[in-house]
Amino acid sequence: MSSYVEMHQYLDSDGSGTSDQCVSSTIGAERIADATAWLKAHNFKGFLGEVGAGSNANCIAAVQGALCAMQQSGVWIGALWWAAGPWWAD
Repeated sequence: MSSYVEMHQYLDSDGSGTSDQCVSSTIGAERIADATAWLKAHNFKGFLGEVGAGSNANCIAAVQGALCAMQQSGVWIGALWWAAGPWWAD
């Protein structure tokens, strides 16, 4: 039997998803590294149920880095993009 863990990750400075600015273009992979190690150590699979970042080059690179790291890890089974807030209509 497999066990799955669902997690959330936002790439702004406080991890809240309230800013359209990401910490860096590598923050996505950096922030999921500990979760990836934990999943491997406990023989779990992970699902990133919410990932969010701004619509700019820095954030797009950060999301791409996170998704690549997830794909290469062998422990993540997928992710969902989260979008909401007052800027949604833009």
